[in-house]
Amino acid sequence: MIGHERYNLLMLKGAAWVRTFVWALCEKLPGFVSLSKKAGIHKKPGLRVCWQAGLLIGLFLWANLAMGEQAKKSTPVKTPETRATKNAICANTGVSYWAAILGWIPTTASSQHLCGGYYAEPADILAHPNPAAIGDIPMNISATGQLHYSLKGNSTLEGNVTMLQPGREINADQVTLIPDPKTQKISQMDLAGHVRYQEAGKLIVGKTSHIDLEKKSIIVKQGAYHLVREAKTGMMDTWGTAEEAHRESALLSWFKKSTYTTCSPNNPSWHLKSNHLVLNEATGRGKAKHVLLYVKKMPVFYTPYLSFPIDKRRYSGLLYPSFGYNNQYGSFISLPYYFNLAPNDDDTLTLKQMSKRGLLINNLFRYLTPKNAGYLEMGFISSDQGFRRFKADEAQLYPANHYNNPFLEALNNSSNNRSNIVFHNSTVLNAHWSASADINHVSDDYYFQDFGSDFGSINTNQLLNQALISYQDERWQFSGRIQDWQTLHLINQTFVQDQYRRLPELNLSAFWPEGKNGFTYGFDSQWVNFDHANDFFSGLPYPTGSRLHVNPEVSLPINRNAGFFVPKLALNATSYSVIHNQIINANNIPPTVLPTDATLNTVRALPVFSMDSGLYFDRYFSIYHHQYQQTLEPRLFYLLVPEKNQWDIPIFDTSLPPFGFDTLFRTNRFMGYDRVGDANQVSLGLTSRILDKDTGQEKFNAGIGMIYYFHKHTVCLYPDCSDDTTTRDKASPIAGKFTYQINNQFSLIGNAAWDPNKRQMNNDDISLHYAQDSRRIINVGYNYAQQGDIRNSTNLNSPENNLNRINMSMNWPLPKTSHWSAVAAWNYNISHQHPQTYLYGLEYENCCWAVRFVNSKVLQSEDSLSNTTFQSAYYVQFMLKGLGAVGNTNSTLLTNNISGYQDAFKGA
Repeated sequence: MIGHERYNLLMLKGAAWVRTFVWALCEKLPGFVSLSKKAGIHKKPGLRVCWQAGLLIGLFLWANLAMGEQAKKSTPVKTPETRATKNAICANTGVSYWAAILGWIPTTASSQHLCGGYYAEPADILAHPNPAAIGDIPMNISATGQLHYSLKGNSTLEGNVTMLQPGREINADQVTLIPDPKTQKISQMDLAGHVRYQEAGKLIVGKTSHIDLEKKSIIVKQGAYHLVREAKTGMMDTWGTAEEAHRESALLSWFKKSTYTTCSPNNPSWHLKSNHLVLNEATGRGKAKHVLLYVKKMPVFYTPYLSFPIDKRRYSGLLYPSFGYNNQYGSFISLPYYFNLAPNDDDTLTLKQMSKRGLLINNLFRYLTPKNAGYLEMGFISSDQGFRRFKADEAQLYPANHYNNPFLEALNNSSNNRSNIVFHNSTVLNAHWSASADINHVSDDYYFQDFGSDFGSINTNQLLNQALISYQDERWQFSGRIQDWQTLHLINQTFVQDQYRRLPELNLSAFWPEGKNGFTYGFDSQWVNFDHANDFFSGLPYPTGSRLHVNPEVSLPINRNAGFFVPKLALNATSYSVIHNQIINANNIPPTVLPTDATLNTVRALPVFSMDSGLYFDRYFSIYHHQYQQTLEPRLFYLLVPEKNQWDIPIFDTSLPPFGFDTLFRTNRFMGYDRVGDANQVSLGLTSRILDKDTGQEKFNAGIGMIYYFHKHTVCLYPDCSDDTTTRDKASPIAGKFTYQINNQFSLIGNAAWDPNKRQMNNDDISLHYAQDSRRIINVGYNYAQQGDIRNSTNLNSPENNLNRINMSMNWPLPKTSHWSAVAAWNYNISHQHPQTYLYGLEYENCCWAVRFVNSKVLQSEDSLSNTTFQSAYYVQFMLKGLGAVGNTNSTLLTNNISGYQDAFKGA
């Protein structure tokens, strides 16, 4: 290796050239203004970061090139064969010398054999995967040549010597047996010529070897090794050459002047060369000194010390950095450090330097105990320069008026020192009691818009904060919670309404399925105290107060093989004690802020009667000599609920879900207790299933149905009933759903509701998923819902409020290659006429390395005027399997947008 004096001299000589080159390069980068040296780098943070990073990288590359030139002069590991013998072996096997010696069997590259081959191991070796230590069990020795035996001295065996133990085989041309001088028992062995030491997942070959039976250690010289180890992505093959290979125990091996790689031995793409390499399976770590990384035959990286994982266990240390560029951060580099505090605790500290913003500090602490599990995430950035510029830009883009003023005031009052905290804990107290807690807080409304992807657990405008305790046994269920929300009001996004706080909420329910004479009994109850912040725009109070809901029920289920009949009677009783309330005028749309300070104390009690019935038919049929079972299941459901005026009751937590097949058999068309829908109706449904007779797998499931109204609805959320399009019709939309498992690769899922009165779709959702394997995936989907995306609250029937999107995604290998694949995703909002997300990229993967190039554009915000802001990012990620990944590691972008995608880089 090159000396320290020479190394330092080369660095000093390269410094001046690198500094000049980097300065010129930074001035040419987009977004930076050309500066003279007199202007001072400190006055331009982006230029300063670029110059500093480039200088360090340039000096590092300069030094590594020098190290590589010296490394080319180093002597390679000698092989135990002559050149002529090596050439003959390669000619006979069709692979390289080391591949043939290590038992490499070439195949066609495929998803199972990415590197075009595998290592062969004898069946009797695989049958005993964990053999006893070499000196602890008897050994059977045989040879085809001469035996020189000595009663008190060394004995020698020649000619294809084979030594066998269960799960272990040792071969050599010659073996010398060395007895202990005192006991005369064989204590050591010297092996020469074509030495081969093999166990399950372990192979060492070489020219000579020394085995100490008492110390149970092995030394092999001038050879190579192959080891199979456990990694995050499964079992991984590693191999290399070594001047000396020392196996001191079943878990500890070290190598002198060795190489290390996870590539094919036939044509390795990369390898490490080190003076001293230790593979410790007891700790799960590999350690190497004076390491050079080679790509093919070119040295590209040097480090005096390297520690890397050799299995999937956690270990404290610096993780691989990520770097990249996007329009929110500018150029950035992220340095994570992992603390393995205990088997059940760990912590990751990440420093992220961004040219447009500054230094972001993120910390994630995770813990797991017999009764508790959770995590704590925190982030902080001081004097965010990007946020400072954002405030000034938004003030220019959104002029002051009655709508913008509250947003601008909150934005201007936000500090440039930004932070967040995310905490979750789940506790199992005993067999019946459990508890959980969630805390989510950000210093300003725009924190997750800027940094949400760094955490992954939250990226929403409603941040939940709650404490929950619950009890459950065979009959009783109880839960109590305190719940609050931090609502984020962003001027560049559609307004989000504040939610009610529950201070507290208590739930109690019970069920008795085997009552006297076949009756079943049950009840649900809830008491909630609702609180709410004043209106964001006017500052006026919302209706607040308490609500007590009790719902006892009794039913008489009759179940037979041919069908079922379930009459049920329930009492839906709700009591309110409300302040800031008044009777809602028909012109108040929607019923939100109420101007007077009125009180309300009322009780609403309504009987709910229902009859649910169905029949079951089935038949058997065959397709291409394969037997299937088909069912036909008609269902009739009758519901009767009397009409009651409920306009004086505020809306705390109730909504009207989209109409679908499952809506046909609900006793209340509303979600929540603030409205009980009046009904005198009958629902008709028909379901059919097709099952594989041999496996019982459901291949097809389809249902269709509708509701016929004997009474038109009068109870709605809004006074003009614009929220419920069924109030003016005698029949509901026709709702249907289906799931078709075409084969093991294709599946088709759909839901739809068609309104025959208006001759249009009420909502529909259809998706096609194809997955031949993890590298061949295609997803196509479309969804539409009337009033599924409220943007115009004054006219709910406006087309602006319809959700109308199409999405497609894929991961597919390129033609005529087993290693390259394309990834892409496209989600387009047809109603708003812009994409929500799109990305495209290329991936290359073989058994020992992978690289990924991705360009993405994700909708960051859309305001009430349809102004959109996108976050664009370009990144490259490179992984040497067995060492780790380098680059931008935001792989959740792919897993979140491509259903079924499996990220190979998570094995880094």
